Amino acid sequence: MKIVVLDDVNMSLEQKKFLEGLGEVHTYQGIPQSNDELLKRAEGAKVLILGWTKISEDTLKVLKSLKLISVWATGYDYVDVIAATRFGIAVTNVPDYAKISVAELTIGLMLSAIRHITSADVHVKDGNYEWKLFKGNQLFGKTLGLIGIGAIGSEVARLGKSFGMNVICYTRNPSKERANKLGLEFADLRKLLKESDIISLHIPLNDDTRNIIGKEQIGLMKSSAILINTSRAELIDQPSLYNALKEKKIKGAALDVIDTKDDSYKDILALDNIVLTPHIGFNTEEAGTIKTDICFQNVKNFLSDTPSNVVNKEVLNK
Repeated sequence: MKIVVLDDVNMSLEQKKFLEGLGEVHTYQGIPQSNDELLKRAEGAKVLILGWTKISEDTLKVLKSLKLISVWATGYDYVDVIAATRFGIAVTNVPDYAKISVAELTIGLMLSAIRHITSADVHVKDGNYEWKLFKGNQLFGKTLGLIGIGAIGSEVARLGKSFGMNVICYTRNPSKERANKLGLEFADLRKLLKESDIISLHIPLNDDTRNIIGKEQIGLMKSSAILINTSRAELIDQPSLYNALKEKKIKGAALDVIDTKDDSYKDILALDNIVLTPHIGFNTEEAGTIKTDICFQNVKNFLSDTPSNVVNKEVLNK
């Protein structure tokens, strides 16, 4: 039983011992720099555990022994799940492990953007002390529009309400029961964009959600609106967001994810109405422990014929 930890997956000594109790474990650091290196690491593996490496159909064709890809994350869009299913390879993920951590960062980004915290910090550290430059707004009484109301979105809704915000949400599966349970209002996307003071994205990336926020959608927002994204960079058409921020069509944005390969990347860095963090929403000690525990438990459960968190369940019937 060969288990390969393909890239940077954090684990404690206790968690490592747990994994070693399941098979012959080979651990690597860093993302493979070529497909040849990837295949060399993964050769003969029945189980791959990975957090960052893209797995394509061409790669899967070669890995004849592979039966499980245990993704050390909630998102699994960098694994070709369709091809994995066709080859009879199960793919598991770690849902909800960072819901509190990401939700708390989301609120932090809101506060940073609406109260100019990061720019005020730089101002003072540069030797200045002029409070008049940083008049902000309060969250209390503002309308928070959530796009997506899964585990993270629900936690953001709860925190938003604790600040006295009015919360509305766009989801594909609205219901009165869910609205009553969560204490919020469901709205269509157009209404949400037009009425919200702060808009926050909490949906996975797929073909239907890619660029869900583009030029047209930004055009519906208030000029005072702030856009928050702690999910995936590709949910937003980045050049359209850059133009809107540059021309002050919306007040600001706070992003925990940004497409560094897009031509607009360097231009965005020069804006003074955007807050940027390097995808740190999940990155707390508490969430990291939970994530590894669930990821490794997914491996154990699969090997014990009691699979958990399988995203391509159809493969289990093959």
